[in-house]
Amino acid sequence: MNLKFWKRETRQAQPANFTDARVEILQILAQGEDAINARTGVVEFCASLWERAFLSADTDPIVPASTLGWIGRRLITAGEAVMELRIVKGDLRFLPASTYDVRGSAARWRYSLTVAGPTTTATRKLSADQVIHVRYGVGLDNWRGDGGLQGATTTVAGADALEQRLKEEVSGKVGHVVPVPQPDSGLQSDLQALGGKTVLVPSTVGGWDQQGAGGGQSVRSDWTPKRIGANPPATLVQLRGDFAQSILAAAGIPPILAMGGDSTGMREAWRLFLHSTIAPVARLVEEELTVKLERDIVLNFDRLMASDIQGRARSFQSMVGGGMAVEKAAMLAGLMEAE
Repeated sequence: MNLKFWKRETRQAQPANFTDARVEILQILAQGEDAINARTGVVEFCASLWERAFLSADTDPIVPASTLGWIGRRLITAGEAVMELRIVKGDLRFLPASTYDVRGSAARWRYSLTVAGPTTTATRKLSADQVIHVRYGVGLDNWRGDGGLQGATTTVAGADALEQRLKEEVSGKVGHVVPVPQPDSGLQSDLQALGGKTVLVPSTVGGWDQQGAGGGQSVRSDWTPKRIGANPPATLVQLRGDFAQSILAAAGIPPILAMGGDSTGMREAWRLFLHSTIAPVARLVEEELTVKLERDIVLNFDRLMASDIQGRARSFQSMVGGGMAVEKAAMLAGLMEAE
């Protein structure tokens, strides 16, 4: 995905605008807006990329792809994914919990899950073995997780504040006004109805009295259209790009995947994302599913990693050229599964 609107503006930022923008953002952050509910493009990009990566994993047919995708999205946005395991007419169902509560001792957890449906909502008391609870970013409170976007709450809220300000900029009236040497009592209604049109407005240039009679001075700036429309400070656009890069870093996503680049750089960024972000987190998912489903669950991302086949082939050649056994080199390069 190539979201070029994140690219930084090349215009020179004005110091006064920068100060004003910074103060305004800090004021918004002080209001306590919910950063995780922010639906900015960069936040959605992070969530959807994690979701799609997990959707692409091959695994035991008992685990639906939709379940893996939901887990991936929840891990980056909420730090945990909680769902009930329920047998419905002989089929195993994974039912995502809209809210949950954990109680009990360190060795024995009890859950209260609320599972919402289109017309009804049910709350059930369940033991830990009836619940899938994958946690990412676990701290001292090991019964809860902390997602990458949760950990960057201030940054996410700042990005949301910028989006709101830019939205206000582009949501204003757009059009042209032409100053003319006569009063116009309908100015306010004309401006409200601009919609890209041109309207005539009273002149603000000296040399005309209230009746529109000339005072003998030459009016040179009249009859020149004046545009009304969005003109956001360059610093807002620049800060937007800075916030976006910080959010991507918090989500473990190389910025080039969002902003675009040459094919070589994109392949390397995708490889880095898979190996350093998705693959390690997938081990947490495998561990939880294996314990709760009582069968070995492995998430295979070979299809996603196929884009890195050239890099792995080069690594294989280097290791073999250095004297390593072919089988071991192939296994370390990811070209052959470990026995």
